[in-house]
Amino acid sequence: MFHQFVAWLANTVGQSGDPGIVMLIALESSFFPFPSEVVIPPAAYLAATVLGAGLWVSVLAGLGYWFGRNEQLVLQNLSRVTLFLVVACGGLVFFYWRKWRSHSRMS
Repeated sequence: MFHQFVAWLANTVGQSGDPGIVMLIALESSFFPFPSEVVIPPAAYLAATVLGAGLWVSVLAGLGYWFGRNEQLVLQNLSRVTLFLVVACGGLVFFYWRKWRSHSRMS
């Protein structure tokens, strides 16, 4: 019974984001005995997600700013960069295909 309640609560709180985490923390520190093992994983996941999103937004905004100010340089080298990316992606696909093929032969 308690397991089902915790699963339902974690699912509901997970869908509500920050306000759900605040609700869980308030519930944990209230008079109702609630395990912190239910509070910590969603809070840690949300913090990691926010941190990762903030990091990528900063990096991509900086790159956009730099590329926007150097449009001529980008246009001059666009074909070389595209060729490099296509060859690099092809190399990665080939590498993983060979790795997959060698693992499938062993099994």
